[in-house]
Amino acid sequence: MWIGVADEHFGNYINQDEHGEDCGFCQDIGGWYDVDFTSIYVLEEPVDLMPVIEEIPFSECYEEALLKKCQELGITKANAAVSILNEAYAFDDPAKSFTGLKFVEVFPYTYTF
Repeated sequence: MWIGVADEHFGNYINQDEHGEDCGFCQDIGGWYDVDFTSIYVLEEPVDLMPVIEEIPFSECYEEALLKKCQELGITKANAAVSILNEAYAFDDPAKSFTGLKFVEVFPYTYTF
């Protein structure tokens, strides 16, 4: 899960369709992301976290943990979020910026019918 205030280059940075493996996000995460399991949500202007979190698929399964981790990282506003299901990521530099977004954590979710 990545969340934060995306900079003006975010659209180009995340565009795997146009740039393939050369997209900045792909390079930063170490390869392609599966578009069928990826949610990218972007607003024009930063807002409080909850309106952005509510747009993340399955976020109700880990909302409290996500909010707590965002507080720990100092994230109070956001205009973008990226969520990739069925993947695990870890980065050496916890302060790394993904064009303004921060990697928050991998959160488990439970799908029930």
